[in-house]
Amino acid sequence: MPFVALKEAYEESGLARIRPLSACVFDVDIHEIPPGTRECAHLHYDVRYLFQAEAGGIAASDESHALAWVPITRLEDVTGSPGVLVLREKLEPFLSSSC
Repeated sequence: MPFVALKEAYEESGLARIRPLSACVFDVDIHEIPPGTRECAHLHYDVRYLFQAEAGGIAASDESHALAWVPITRLEDVTGSPGVLVLREKLEPFLSSSC
């Protein structure tokens, strides 16, 4: 697992201890970022790894403005994003595979 993925997980979650569940990539989400005042429209790639929170409470940061613990079966209560909702379908097969 790339060091930067673990570093980002700590920075964006505020958790005190996080354990990677696999060194393999869990998901890649590609989505369009609309044009802004400082950049034109472009594609953004989220490379996702799977972690388990082990200690500490979550806290929003400059990069993550709204955080919450949400049961995976209730994701649609907090988002309609297909790139997030698809994670439910990917979780069990990922955990039972060896990449």
